[in-house]
Amino acid sequence: MTRAEVLASYGIVDGPDLTVDLIQEANVMWRVAIRAAGNPVTAIPPSTALELSEQLRQVGDEKLADRIALEANKARRYQGGK
Repeated sequence: MTRAEVLASYGIVDGPDLTVDLIQEANVMWRVAIRAAGNPVTAIPPSTALELSEQLRQVGDEKLADRIALEANKARRYQGGK
């Protein structure tokens, strides 16, 4: 499986400049927001983001996996460990 295929399985369009940030939905739930320039934001729960990061590690993209895991762990802290 390629990086693009892994991302697509989570509804994320791959691109050269993926951004990974936190977003708070409805001022309540923290999510990891991932998007490539010109594409819509995909916001996923922290647990899903951690699954994604593990799958990215399996296909050799440590850098992106680390960025996603970092934001997922921040989201969990902000959400109170949920």
